[in-house]
Amino acid sequence: MTDWKFRARDSLGVTVKGTLEAPHSQALRDLLARQGLDLVRAQPARKGVEARHLKLPAKALPQVLRDIATIDESGVPLIQGLSDIAGEGDRAKDAAVLLKLKESVQLGKSLSEAMQEMPRAFSREAVATTRAGEKSGTLGTVLHRLADHLAWKREIASKAKQIAIYPTILAAAIGGLVVLMLTFLIPRMTAVFVQMNVDLPTPTRWVMKASDLLMTRWPVLLCGVVLLVVALVMLRASPRGRQTVDRWSLRFPLVGPILTKIGAGQVCASLANLFRAGLTLPECLEITEEVVPNRELARIVGNAREEVLVGSSLAKSFEEAQVLPPLVTRMIQLGENTGTLEESMERVVRIYDREIPTLVRRLVGFIEPITILCGGAAVAFVMISALLPIFRLMKAMR
Repeated sequence: MTDWKFRARDSLGVTVKGTLEAPHSQALRDLLARQGLDLVRAQPARKGVEARHLKLPAKALPQVLRDIATIDESGVPLIQGLSDIAGEGDRAKDAAVLLKLKESVQLGKSLSEAMQEMPRAFSREAVATTRAGEKSGTLGTVLHRLADHLAWKREIASKAKQIAIYPTILAAAIGGLVVLMLTFLIPRMTAVFVQMNVDLPTPTRWVMKASDLLMTRWPVLLCGVVLLVVALVMLRASPRGRQTVDRWSLRFPLVGPILTKIGAGQVCASLANLFRAGLTLPECLEITEEVVPNRELARIVGNAREEVLVGSSLAKSFEEAQVLPPLVTRMIQLGENTGTLEESMERVVRIYDREIPTLVRRLVGFIEPITILCGGAAVAFVMISALLPIFRLMKAMR
């Protein structure tokens, strides 16, 4: 099969340009003829990026889905709508993906099949939800809901990052100040004390040894830090290591309960969105296992799917895992008993949507003064240790 870049005209004489896949030029002419187009010119297209390598920024995906939903609801032909969106001046980063969608649809593939060819642009959750919307005839509604769901997930993920970003920056700044003092201030003061043959207090000797170690052994220390970072990255990259890290993150004091609620909200939101699109509960659990960021929670969802397939209750499976908050298991049990599982999970999402921002603000407000206090204590210790010999000299001179 060859990609052909063509120019054709429709029955009204309007010029149509695009790219299609066909084994030869006559097959391309026949394909266009079935679409009511007369081929004017065609040439083999240059090989571009393969569909499976095309990417779509995470923040752009909800907007793309909303645009496709609007096209479906307005009655505009999908091929024409995708072409119009790709041609907008501010959609340069999305254009390659949109044009590839258009080409695949032109070849007779469904929208979900076209999305499936680009796994780096569209997640399995997006593909499955789109397929369900196509089958039920509610594609526009389903895509609007999916876009809202993905935007919510991105917002929740950004709130989770807030827990670490500011304290990390603050700790790095204080650590840099301590290193600067140990490498610049302390060596100069040490030289003066040695010349004056001053009897140094114990804290001062400790600080001087730390400064000497940092000045003379910095290549070894730097290599140690680099090796530690590489080891952590490799641990996070391996499936077993990532699951271990994610498991302990849920148990970490202060942070763990918030991360657990964030993960529980993501699980319930994905399940509710997929269930609402018309997928069966095992299908919802299978896809949610793949898209949930925390791999420990993904393992729990996978185990729940296996138990649901043999007739067990979803609430019972989650409760036995002893990880998800009791609110989640109670609401799911209520939904299973009353036949309103989708609505129950959506209630959980709404509750956590209100609760999580407050918890994040409280935690950041708690960590910030502790970080400042600990950092200030470290800086004060170095400063006082450096000044203690001077105090002794002044006392002796009296």
